[in-house]
Amino acid sequence: MVTLSSNAHRSAIIDFDNFRLEKEYNAWREYGQSKLADLIFALEFEKRLRKNGKQLMSLASHPGYSETDLQKYMDKDMLASLTLMTAKDGAQPTITACLSEEAKGGQYWGPDGHDEQRGKPGLAKISPVALDETLNAKLWDWAKEATGVNFPF
Repeated sequence: MVTLSSNAHRSAIIDFDNFRLEKEYNAWREYGQSKLADLIFALEFEKRLRKNGKQLMSLASHPGYSETDLQKYMDKDMLASLTLMTAKDGAQPTITACLSEEAKGGQYWGPDGHDEQRGKPGLAKISPVALDETLNAKLWDWAKEATGVNFPF
């Protein structure tokens, strides 16, 4: 299973006091937190799959800076400074994570170029906050309680 994240996870934190947007809305803060949560989900799911002897693998990927509908909501000056990949090229890390024989559970795939903005699929960097096992377990438990969904382990 591949979960889509983003480079935006690197500047994000998990704010347990703002999951229901209790604070004043900030689009990039909320986007970053959601992408960090996606990456944490993939990593924690992989950990729990291994612990329970399951054959399914959980990985994550990100598309780098790709031309998608997200750019409609970006600052025009910021957008003008970026060189975007096509959506097709941005999908390649996800496809690689799904199909590559080198893909292993717990990996994070993205473009291999400068700051993982563009390039061919390669292993991506995971922020230290996404590797915090205590935080990851807390977020997993919070999500289980909030949604009522419990994976059958």
